[in-house]
Amino acid sequence: MTRAGNRLGQALRQAAQALPLCLFFALTFTLFAATQMVCGNQDEFWFTWAQMAPGVARVGLVLWAVLTAGMALAPRRVFPWAQGVLLGLGIAALLQGNGLNADYGALNGQAIAWEDYTVYGLINTALWAGILFICLSLRQWKRFGTLCVLLSCLLAAGEGGWIALQSADAPAPETQTYLSQSGLYTVGAEDNLLVLVLDSVDADRFAQALEEDSGLTRRLDGFTWYRNAMGLSDPTKYGLPALLTGQAHTGAVNYARFVAAAYADTPLYGTLAGDDWDARFFTDSRYVSLDAGVVDNLAREEVTVSDAAGLTRDLLQLCAFRYAPHFLKPQLWMYSNVFGQYAQAQGEPVYEITDEAFDARIRETGLEVTVPRAFRMIHLTGMHPPYTMDADCQYQAEGVTAQEQMRGCLRLVEDYLDALRNAGAYDDAAVLILADHGTDTVHRPLLLLKRPGETGSLEISDAPVSYADLPATYTALLTGTESGGELWNIDPEAERERLYYHENSRNNTFNLYEYSTRLPSPAWEDLTLTGRVFHGDSLEAAAPYTLGDTLYFDLRATARPYLVSGFSSADFHSTWTVGNTGQIRLPLASQPRSDTLTVTLKFLSVMGGSQRLQVACGGETVFSDTVTDYTVCFSFPASLAQDGILTLDFTYPDAISHLEAGLSEDTRQVAFAVTELTVSDGT
Repeated sequence: MTRAGNRLGQALRQAAQALPLCLFFALTFTLFAATQMVCGNQDEFWFTWAQMAPGVARVGLVLWAVLTAGMALAPRRVFPWAQGVLLGLGIAALLQGNGLNADYGALNGQAIAWEDYTVYGLINTALWAGILFICLSLRQWKRFGTLCVLLSCLLAAGEGGWIALQSADAPAPETQTYLSQSGLYTVGAEDNLLVLVLDSVDADRFAQALEEDSGLTRRLDGFTWYRNAMGLSDPTKYGLPALLTGQAHTGAVNYARFVAAAYADTPLYGTLAGDDWDARFFTDSRYVSLDAGVVDNLAREEVTVSDAAGLTRDLLQLCAFRYAPHFLKPQLWMYSNVFGQYAQAQGEPVYEITDEAFDARIRETGLEVTVPRAFRMIHLTGMHPPYTMDADCQYQAEGVTAQEQMRGCLRLVEDYLDALRNAGAYDDAAVLILADHGTDTVHRPLLLLKRPGETGSLEISDAPVSYADLPATYTALLTGTESGGELWNIDPEAERERLYYHENSRNNTFNLYEYSTRLPSPAWEDLTLTGRVFHGDSLEAAAPYTLGDTLYFDLRATARPYLVSGFSSADFHSTWTVGNTGQIRLPLASQPRSDTLTVTLKFLSVMGGSQRLQVACGGETVFSDTVTDYTVCFSFPASLAQDGILTLDFTYPDAISHLEAGLSEDTRQVAFAVTELTVSDGT
């Protein structure tokens, strides 16, 4: 046989031997990791498994082919070394993504204090090095090649089977009603009421900006700054409905019904209904009532992926963050809210908050006059972390200071106002620039108003206004009819009681605390609790629980009625445990049919990366282990459910506060950020 023939034979043999190992490696880092990420957190992603799988699978196939080709062409002496490296890295990554990660918190834009993980990082690096050393040491064993083939086949088959099971249960894409971007860059020829909501900008931050740039008072032509303004509620899920309706969540209803009722009662919707005004709301669809008789940018379409390559790239980076060793994670860190930019309906695009893109479009094409009368409410990122927009409204991946971000916010505002002038609509337009709530002074958000025809440098009003005054203000600006309760009609010398509603929920009770003050520009410490606490529908008796149903701990809060103790309030994605013990009480709709019940708990975060968890039922311990993964599943006798009620008692002795861990100022003792609970009939 010729020398070339020998090389070809060797390459084919090496390729055949490396094929399973390269498949395991490629599958682990692509489709297996992505399936785990999406199916395990489906409520946090707008896209489904079926929408992301083709792109990820293509990357996996390319990686498989490239690795196999590389292994086939490797010199004979290098081949076993390469086998050891691939096997070691694959196993280490699989373990990292399924138990070895520390608790970095939610990737919500807040910077991670990497210096707090130094000890963990050293231990994690040592573990990776140890796994790699063992696999490389085994290369000298004469059956090492067989081991690589068999172990890779076993692991790849297990991952493939798991992917098949998850994909079979994955939801199909659904038709959704959403707020589209249609009309975002348009205004009216005759009348305009334009409301720019800069998330999380407080009055003190704007005051600092005025000190730094005295020319800002001249450029905000015709505006009045209500520097003594008080908001009505926080966080955004309550603050944004409040600034449009003037109402807080004080009724005995859940969040969805609160939103529906608040908008049904607000004068704003009543005035905008019909054909006189072209009304468009640009925010998250959960924050407004999707009334087709009022909102003109409603769309109902199947939401698809606009950029499969971009979604695949960002999803695989998110997976890499989970599966990579600790020392690589700072380079892979990302804001998990990036996926909204890839959502596209068959018709109009879904509205997404991207301040840099919004400003770039305004500078490039300006605003178009398309209708006689326009109402626009545009919700922008503003001062919400992470701070990545510089003073010229350009994205900076490495981040910027809060002062720089604020300058960028004001540049965006000025660019929008310039575009309004260029469209010939500035002088007669009414423009509100405000925030849903503040950051450092959460109850004192920014509030600027320009009334039609107003000119001159920025004026400052010390009137004790409140967001409860906004509905009357909207009505007057839309109709020209004043009732006396508008912002500009509030006496600056008046001593007014102003109310503020702050959420601090626990367990199965939604708690919205009412505060009061008569002081101008009050600090948080100046607010006084009135003694009134509102609970939504959380005090109603819990509906009987049907075995097999999934209870959610996110903003839907379907788990809340069953939480007796040891849980905080629900946020967008999860609910933290609080303290060292907790209890969930489930009145069962029917008796179990089998002798066994199975509990599945899912977590968004495990504080510190490792927490001991003990669960008791009917006086017996049914689970006790150290939890490092994001899913816990255990079974126990159905007879432990007594008198038709299943009571689960939780103990988490290692709970620690974010303050103690050096992660934030949060003093709550927490262990798990819970996302889902399911109790199944049988195993």
